Amino acid sequence: MDLRLIRYFLALCEEENFTAAAKKLNITQPTLSREIQNLEAELGKQLVIRGKRKITLTDEGIYLRRQGYELLDMSEKIEFAIRNYDNDIEGDVYLGSAETALFDLLADTIVDVRRDYPRIRFHIYSGVTSDIRSRIDSGLLTFGLIFSSEYLSRYRYLDLHDQVRWGILARKDDPLSQKKAVSPEDIKHADLILSTREESSNRILNWLQAESEQLNISSYINLSSNAEFLVKKGGGYCFTIEGLNTDHDLTFIPLIPEIYQSPKIIYKKNPVFSRADKIFLSYLRANVLRRKLTPGTEAETEGFFRY
Repeated sequence: MDLRLIRYFLALCEEENFTAAAKKLNITQPTLSREIQNLEAELGKQLVIRGKRKITLTDEGIYLRRQGYELLDMSEKIEFAIRNYDNDIEGDVYLGSAETALFDLLADTIVDVRRDYPRIRFHIYSGVTSDIRSRIDSGLLTFGLIFSSEYLSRYRYLDLHDQVRWGILARKDDPLSQKKAVSPEDIKHADLILSTREESSNRILNWLQAESEQLNISSYINLSSNAEFLVKKGGGYCFTIEGLNTDHDLTFIPLIPEIYQSPKIIYKKNPVFSRADKIFLSYLRANVLRRKLTPGTEAETEGFFRY
């Protein structure tokens, strides 16, 4: 299958219009139409339904869109690996990450890089978003996995196109643990544990529709893993994101109305990357794309990488 035709098809999927896609590809509209017909003839399937103003994908077209992005990304990854293959490549990559179950994405990427480049080493720092940003600014870290959208314009970033829910941690023997979700009225008068980060605590205060002076805030804490001990001892309900709880005696209960945050990988706008940094970022992009294009998802690559 010609990768050029796949690129043409994906451009058409993104623009949903032959004229706009042809302009984006810098070819004529008749040429694009003919090439898509050639691709359909090669596969023996209709991929698009042509409308007056926009196209609609057939089931086969939807499948090819999902697999096409992965195919192109794999092609680029193979090309990158071959061009840069060198068993002597070595270096250090410095990463920071907020507490999140999404660290498994970084873990997968680290394992992939180490498999192909065993002399690349990783230094991993866990901390709150403000600390990670500060360390990137000062050059102590190169990449950071964060949730905050504050000061995002200062950085380049890789949007993971995922959403993580906020909720509370409660003991399993707590009556609230029987609820599928908790509302502000359920916990407004209870002892609460909030984040020391102003952005996070303000988000919760807005959700509660209350000022801090009106609430029973028992503690402020920067790492939710330590807050688990407080919750377990009856010290209050801790606001946290889903996926962090490691204590089997505690349960996560989502908030309603729901609050979501989107994780991002940030790095400097004008980075001076080592070869090890470039390899890591290439593998990370491939893993992000692979996760988002699994069957059943509708994610696109457009907007993944912000500069």
